[in-house]
Amino acid sequence: FCGIEMADGKYMTLSDKREQCSQCQKTAIDEVSEFRKLFRIVKKQFETVYRVRINIPIHIYLTTAEEIAAETGETFVPTPGFDPRSVGFARHIQDGDKNEYSIYIEKSSPRDSATATIAHELTHICALGDIEYSERMEGMATWSEIQFMYAIGRYKYATRLAVTNRKRFDVYGRGLVRYEKSYPLATDGNIKKSPFKKNN
Repeated sequence: FCGIEMADGKYMTLSDKREQCSQCQKTAIDEVSEFRKLFRIVKKQFETVYRVRINIPIHIYLTTAEEIAAETGETFVPTPGFDPRSVGFARHIQDGDKNEYSIYIEKSSPRDSATATIAHELTHICALGDIEYSERMEGMATWSEIQFMYAIGRYKYATRLAVTNRKRFDVYGRGLVRYEKSYPLATDGNIKKSPFKKNN
């Protein structure tokens, strides 16, 4: 989850073969009530950081890595090394007068990972409208989650997230590099320019 190399005997293997270090185990979220509580905190921080308001209904769910992979078109194959992958997704339901969103996140995600994922998915919801898997949109959402983590003082995690994503050759990595050209990450958390209209 965190991308830090794990020492022998300092990690556990979950039932679906995901590996989790001792530090990530300490803040792992296994109950949807915990995730919903974290969501409310992150949503409020997100609105403050990016000067936006999110007023539409958003439902929160914990799910499996396999379901997330199926939704995002990835393949979930745990390996002994670090496996960069999506750990959550947002779903938009529009049917007549019904217009609502849901956020799904991997069960047992540690707090930092869950926080960054919520920020990523909130970017889709508040700034992009429909959930679309493209380099432009995933680049913005990836930029947003990293910048958000810097803004709330999680500097080391944000830096690891930036380094990891820049090495990816998918829509997340290419999109992040593209967005950084127009919106350099403020590593001190003091955002001077962002793709959110009210912050420009």
